Amino acid sequence: MGHVFAQTELSNPKQSDLVPIKVKALADTGALMLCISEHVAVQSDLETESEREVLVADARTIKVPYVAPIKILFGMRFCYVGALVQGASWCCANGGYGFDC
Repeated sequence: MGHVFAQTELSNPKQSDLVPIKVKALADTGALMLCISEHVAVQSDLETESEREVLVADARTIKVPYVAPIKILFGMRFCYVGALVQGASWCCANGGYGFDC
């Protein structure tokens, strides 16, 4: 089975003057949390609500920022969520990303 991607828009509902960011999102049926890059978090001026502990692909456990709220627009539908922020501090040895929450 291949990867499924979707064009979405992410925005900060507290900052309506900021332009939404268009992203190509990977649809993962096994995902428990939304993950965004540090770049998207900074560009959207998202507030860190807390830190969450995650298990990265190389078996390390680290704390990462949890930001909220985020408005996700997909087609004619939208919802509000929070997200874990992916940063360079938890890249895997092979250069990929991945964790279980």
